[in-house]
Amino acid sequence: TETFDPDLGSALNRETGVVMLLRIFGLEANAQAITDADAVLAKFSDASSISSWAKNAVAYAVTNGLVQGLPDGTFGPKMALNGKAYSALILRQLGYTPDYDNAPAELADRGGLTPDEATRFSDKELIKDDLVGISFGTLSATDKDGKTVIGSLVGRGIIDETAALDTGLLTPQATPTPTPSPISVNLKSAMAIGR
Repeated sequence: TETFDPDLGSALNRETGVVMLLRIFGLEANAQAITDADAVLAKFSDASSISSWAKNAVAYAVTNGLVQGLPDGTFGPKMALNGKAYSALILRQLGYTPDYDNAPAELADRGGLTPDEATRFSDKELIKDDLVGISFGTLSATDKDGKTVIGSLVGRGIIDETAALDTGLLTPQATPTPTPSPISVNLKSAMAIGR
């Protein structure tokens, strides 16, 4: 029989990180709608080494300023992805301009990682299991407008609100207590009742 093996212990590379980033933010359909991926990726001297399943995602990330490529003019699709790079991708998608060297700490400040995780993942070459943990934490991160990723996904209809509430990722919004209406009293009527 065939069984699914997520291979969580395997190394995470740059193209897989970009694909997963877009999935976390509910942007996979937007990436698949790109019609000029090859033209966008032509700026990289190693564009031909980007896997076909990742081309549209990488092109979307380039078009939207999430990735710029490496100083040597390559994208490096098969290169290991470290915690700084992945945190910087997340922060850019959240609307921030991260400091690459401090990106994990900045993501922790935004609620996407704990301070301990920020330290642990910073320079580490990530494995797929790390990606799962960072991605889960990212759901609680806040964007530049103060909205959580999970809240935005629910608001866009990508994730069901009941499911998000049931998992504890989304907390119910406090229902404001209605302010009582001012009572208008007719003084003559009130005096008549009192007699």
